[in-house]
This record gives sequence, structure tokens and C-alpha cells, in this order.
Amino acid sequence: DNRRSGITAESIAPPLHEEWTYTPSSPPQPAWPGPAKWDSYADIRDLKSMRDFDPAFHVTIQEDCVYFGSSADDSAHCLDLRTGEEKWSYCTDGPVRLPPTLHDGRAYFGSDDGYVYCVQSSNGDLVWRYRAAPDDRLVLNDHKLISFWPCRTGILIQDGKAYFATSLLPWNESYLCALD
Repeated sequence: DNRRSGITAESIAPPLHEEWTYTPSSPPQPAWPGPAKWDSYADIRDLKSMRDFDPAFHVTIQEDCVYFGSSADDSAHCLDLRTGEEKWSYCTDGPVRLPPTLHDGRAYFGSDDGYVYCVQSSNGDLVWRYRAAPDDRLVLNDHKLISFWPCRTGILIQDGKAYFATSLLPWNESYLCALD
């Protein structure tokens, strides 16, 4: 759901055992390695990290599929829940830091390339993509070129609209979007 509550009617009974393991080609590459030591915009020093949201591949699960975004290979992935085999992947031009939101047979996710994507959840075929930024300027971030306006939010789907934000630096424009 929109709160990512993780509620299920399933029950877990010990002893548990491993069914399968998925090993990516590279580990996650967080957007902000290590804690922020200071906030230059507000001139605050000795901060505790508040940006540690992507040190792992977070997943969403629906029916017989596991979905996740990858900051290592700039893709969204879909695995078979029972076997761990990859069903499809969709490559973007930047890291995909959060798992797709699933709604009505579609998967929605943002990328550091500045776009939000909608693909068919069954096969990964592109339905549409949208860039909120006014231009396609790029900046170097952790050895990759990314948009000045990456989409580092989840995509909220409610009442037929997709909501998300694109932003990087507090002193630049940010965009809060609602798409039909």
C-alpha cells in the first residue's frame, strides 16, 4: 500500500530455511556514502546521517514476483518469487534507488536520470516515462552522471494519479509532480 506497511495474511512457522538467493553483479551504491558531516545550506555541523535510505536493495512483492530497483546497474528488476530467477529488468540512465510501486498491472519507479518510469509489471515493457526537469543537465555524483533533478522518492499512486518529486540541492529548484 502507499504506506509500504508490509501487511500480509501469511503466517511464518519455524524452522525457516532458505529457498533461494539472488546475488547481484555489484552491491548497492548509496547516493550519499557515509554520514553527512555538515549541512552547507543551513550551516549546521556534526550531523547524524539522515540520508542512509539506500544501502540495500529494498523490495516490493506482489503475487509471484519480487521487484527492486538497483543503484548498481541502474535498473529495475523483477524476480520469480518461487525460484529467484529474473523475469525481466528495465535499464535506465541512472541509479534506481527505491523499489517500484505496483498498481493495476504496472510498476512505477524513479531514477537518478531524472525520469519517472511506468512499465508493465508482467514483462517490463515501457508504458511511459516523464521528466519534470526543465533541461537535461547532468552532474557527476559517485562516479556517475546524474540529473540535476534525480527522482529519489517513491511513486505514490492514488485516485488515478502518480505523485513524486525530483530534486538534488536545496538551493536549486525542486519539482513536486502529479501525473494523470
